[in-house]
Amino acid sequence: MIPRFIKYLTLFSAALVSFILSLIVSKFFIFLLIPFLILFRNEITLFTVSYFLKSPAPIIEIKKNYLYDHTNKIIHVFYEIEPFESLERFEARKLVAYISDFLRRLNLDEHTYITFIVKEGKKFIRISRKCNPDLNEFKQFKNYLTAIETVLKSMFILKLLTYSKFVKLFNFKRVKLSKKFILLVLPLASLVTYVFGIPGLVTLVVFVIIFVITLKNYSTSNVRYEYVLIRNPYLTIKLLPDDIKSNTMLNMRLLNDYCLIITANPGFAKFIQSKFHKWHEKLVVSEKGKAYPEVLRYKTIIDRLNSGEDAYRICLLTNNRISNVVRILDVSYAFWYPDDYMVDALSYDIVMYFPLSGGVLRSKESRAEIELGKDPQNKIVIFDFDALPSGHGLIIGPTGMGKSWTIQTIIYKLLKSGINIIIIDPHGEYLKIPGIELVDITQQFINIFNPNGLTIEERISRILEAIEYSFSTRIKEYVYPDFKLLYMEGKYVNFHNFFQSLIDVIDNEYIKSIFERIYSFFKNAKIVSVEDLFNNKALIFRNILASPEVTKFTMLQLIDHIYSYVLSRKKSEKIQYVLIVDEAYYILQSPLIELYVRGLRKFGLGTIMITQTISG
Repeated sequence: MIPRFIKYLTLFSAALVSFILSLIVSKFFIFLLIPFLILFRNEITLFTVSYFLKSPAPIIEIKKNYLYDHTNKIIHVFYEIEPFESLERFEARKLVAYISDFLRRLNLDEHTYITFIVKEGKKFIRISRKCNPDLNEFKQFKNYLTAIETVLKSMFILKLLTYSKFVKLFNFKRVKLSKKFILLVLPLASLVTYVFGIPGLVTLVVFVIIFVITLKNYSTSNVRYEYVLIRNPYLTIKLLPDDIKSNTMLNMRLLNDYCLIITANPGFAKFIQSKFHKWHEKLVVSEKGKAYPEVLRYKTIIDRLNSGEDAYRICLLTNNRISNVVRILDVSYAFWYPDDYMVDALSYDIVMYFPLSGGVLRSKESRAEIELGKDPQNKIVIFDFDALPSGHGLIIGPTGMGKSWTIQTIIYKLLKSGINIIIIDPHGEYLKIPGIELVDITQQFINIFNPNGLTIEERISRILEAIEYSFSTRIKEYVYPDFKLLYMEGKYVNFHNFFQSLIDVIDNEYIKSIFERIYSFFKNAKIVSVEDLFNNKALIFRNILASPEVTKFTMLQLIDHIYSYVLSRKKSEKIQYVLIVDEAYYILQSPLIELYVRGLRKFGLGTIMITQTISG
C-alpha cells in the first residue's frame, strides 16, 4: 500500500499543477482536481476533521467488525464475552494461577492492549493494536488476532461485536465540525469563484459533496468514565492468595461499570533493578536512613518478579468511587488511548480487577433464556441455550439440594419458548408439569431394533455394546451372528417378533436370560415411532427400576435412537429440542454418551444431565 505522505505529496502536486494550468491556459483545467478529490477523499476528510473537530475525542472509523482510531492509529476489535469459570468456585491459589497463566499465554507486547469491560451488566473484551493502515499491517494484525482469539476461547465464550452494537454500546456520534470550518468555507467559496469562475465553484461544490459523504464514515465516541486509577496500591506488597481472592470478591461488588486495560511492560524489571541499586547504595555507602523504606519497596517488587510474576501496565477506568482513583476531566479519552494513564502492575495485581463472574451471553434473537437467580455479587445469572457453544448442561447435587426445582424452572421457561422437551425420568420426578405428557415405557416403547438411519451392522453393535455396559458381561462375539441372521430375514420390523425369535435361537442360557429379563418388561408395550417422543414427553421407568441393569440398557437405547433420529434431520443453529436425563449416573460412564453429546448440538438438540455426584 502507498504510504500516507506520498499520497499527500501526490495530491498537493495535482492541486498545484491544476491551479497553474487554470491560471495560465484555461480555468477548465481546475476540473483535473475532481478525480484526485475522489481518490484521496479519506485523507482530505481526515485532515480537515483533525483540524476542525469540535470535540477532543479521537476520530473513529467504524467498519463492519472492527474500529480504527485514525487519531492514534490503533485498530480495535470487540467481543461480548462470558467466562466459562466463576471466581467463587476457585480456591485462592488456583484462582491466581488460572488468571496468571491466561495472561502469560496472551503474550502481549507494548504495541497491544487487551481491555476487559463491564458495562450495563454485560462483559466485553477489546483487543487493540497500534497499527498503520498504510503499511499493510492489517494483515499482520489479523494473524495476531487469530492467536489471541485461540487463548481467549480457552477461558470465555466469545461473540464478535458488529456495527450496530458498536454504535449503541460506545455512544458513537457523527463528527461535528467547529464554527471556524464554516467561517473558512464561505470566504473560500467566494475566492475560488472570483479566481476560477464557474469551473472553480463547480469543483468546490463537488469537493463539499464528497467531503460530506465521506464524513459519514467517521465518528467520535463519548465513553463515560469518571475516575482513573492513579497508582497501584498493591505493587509493593507481598500478596497472599487468600488476600488476593478477598480483594477480587470485594472489587467485583464495588465495580459495576468499569474497564481494565492491560499491556506489556518489558522494561520494568530492569528499571526496578536500577532503582533498587540506587537506593541500596545510598543506604549502605552514604548511610542515609531515609533510603531504607525505598530499598524495602523495590526489594519486594524484585522478590515478586523472581517468584514468577510477570510485569504489565494497567489502566483502570470506572464510574465507581474507590480508593486510589481520581476524577479527571478527560478520562473518557483514556479509554481509546490509555498510554498516559497507565500504572505499573504485576500478575497478581491484575487478578483483583479481573471480571470472572456473572451470567451468560444472550443470542442475537434470544428465546431460550433462563434466569436462574443471583450470584454472590448480587447479579442476575442468566443462560441462553441458543448462545451456548454446545447447548448442553449438567446439574449436580445430592438428594434434597434443589435439582428437581431447578430443572422444573428450566422446563417451564423452555416450554414457553416453544422448545420441545424430552425427559428421561426414571423416578417420575416431573409428573405435575403442565404441558408435559407422561409415558410409561413399559406401556409405550420404541422398536429398538429398527436401524433408524444407521446401517444394520452399526445398529446391532450399538444394542450389544449397551447390553455389555449395562450387564457387565461380554456377549457380542456369541450373539452377533444370531442378530445378523434375524436382521437379514427382516424380523427387525416387528419388535415383539424379533425378541421372541432371538430368545428362541440363543443357546447360551445366561445370555438368553438377559434377553428374557429385558423383554419381560416390554412384552405388553405398544410400539411407537421415535418421532412420537419429540413432543414434550416424560418417559417414566417406575416398573423397571428394580432392575438397574435393564434401566441402564433402556436409557441408553432411548438416547441412542433419539440421537439417530436427530442426525437424520437438517442442521439447526438454534436449539429445537432439549433432552433431559434424570438419574444420569446410570449411563454417564458409557463410552457412547460422549459420542451422543458431541454430535447433537449441530442439529438443534441440547442435553441436560442430572446426577448426584461429580464423579460421573
